[in-house]
Amino acid sequence: MDALTCIKKLGYVGVLDFATVDEDGAPQVRNISAIHYEGTDIYFLTARGKYFASQLKRDGRV
Repeated sequence: MDALTCIKKLGYVGVLDFATVDEDGAPQVRNISAIHYEGTDIYFLTARGKYFASQLKRDGRV
């Protein structure tokens, strides 16, 4: 299955689990609501002050 097909299938789900790692390398998983899909990109919102936002800023891999 290619990336575009996977993204299309995610659109049917609505809520996604995003995993990042904290400073110690421990996994951190949270649910997000994707608000827009464009090609193979997923757009979502989070607040700047949230731990999730600082993890994404430090290491954008999910």
